[in-house]
This record gives sequence, C-alpha cells and structure tokens, in this order.
Amino acid sequence: MLLVSFGSRVYGAKRDSSDRDFILVMKDEHRTWKDLQWFYEHGWLLRPKYPMQERAGFVDLKHWQFFLFEHQTFLMMLRQHALCALECLFLPSEHVWIQTQSFLEDWVCDRALLRESILHLATCHWEEAEQLFASSVQRDILDAKKKISHCFRFLLFGEQLAKTGMITDYKAASFWQREVVREAPEEWAYFQEKVLPHYLSLRQQFCEACGE
Repeated sequence: MLLVSFGSRVYGAKRDSSDRDFILVMKDEHRTWKDLQWFYEHGWLLRPKYPMQERAGFVDLKHWQFFLFEHQTFLMMLRQHALCALECLFLPSEHVWIQTQSFLEDWVCDRALLRESILHLATCHWEEAEQLFASSVQRDILDAKKKISHCFRFLLFGEQLAKTGMITDYKAASFWQREVVREAPEEWAYFQEKVLPHYLSLRQQFCEACGE
C-alpha cells in the first residue's frame, strides 16, 4: 500500500482554502472500481493502444480528496510515465503517510515516452485554460490560471526527470504559481503576450533535456 500527499501542499503553493489531496495505491480486487476516463480526458494519461482493465476511484470528503488506484493500474501508469504517478516516487518523507512497497524499481525512464507524456499533459492544460478564459465566471478564470501554472510545473518536473531520473525539487514552479495565479491580470491577451513565450521556451528546454 502507498498513501502520499500531492497537490499544492507539496508544491509550496497552498492557500488557506487549499484542499488536502492524496494518492492511495492498494490491492483490492473486490472494490467497485471505475476506469481512468477522467485522466484520459484531461491529458494525465496517454490512451493505451490496446484495451486493458483499469481500476481507479475518487473519494471527496469536502477538503480531503483521495485518488485511489489499484496496484496493477498504478504500475501501468508508471509504465506510461504518467506524471501524477511519477510524483509519488520521489516525495520527501514528510509527504509519505504509508508505504509498504517501493515502486522505484518498477519505473525506468524512457525519455521519448516521458517527452510524449509531459507535452501531451501540458498541451491539454493550456488548451483547457484558453477555453475557460472564454467564460465570464470568476471561478473559471481562477481555474484557468491554475491550469497555466500547472503547465510550467509539468515541464519543470519533466526536465528534472529527463536530466536526473527523479524529481529533485517539488517547489520548482512556485514562482510561476505566484506570477500566474496571484499576480497576472485576468485577461487572456496578457497570457498570450507575456506568458506564452516563457511557456514555449520551457517546452523547448524540456525537449532538449529529453534529447530532441
């Protein structure tokens, strides 16, 4: 079993209203599991070429949110270089609540696959942010800004993985979280003019780290 924290409290970006997010990996063949459709739709996972059995779940306890993955599903996510799974491997000890198995030996960095996975994830989030900016709802704008800050985190984590085979700094994107979420104006034109060039530059930097 593995129970770890993830999200803003790990990335050094928490606010007073931030939820506590957890990933739980467990062996339980008898649970009523769901598939990974949400993760495919939002770019967290590359769609497999062949149908496979997936077991995942989600529990929302107001300010405590748990993403549940059956053991074999989590191993599949590691093989696909899903970032949310890779983040669980290198966490500082204060964010690891329970660990009865190490998954480090179950993952070998494939830079080509890492590049595909991270770029797909970042692209999906940037496109979702653009769509949310078309809304006049305040909550949508905040979500859009968060998605853009996530794009920088994805690429920075990916670069660390490509260069060192591990995530060495979980707070690497704290500057962008502050600049994008807290400081940037709520206008898409601003992000196109001021933020997009930095994002594209970081994408190129990540690709170079992957050996492109």
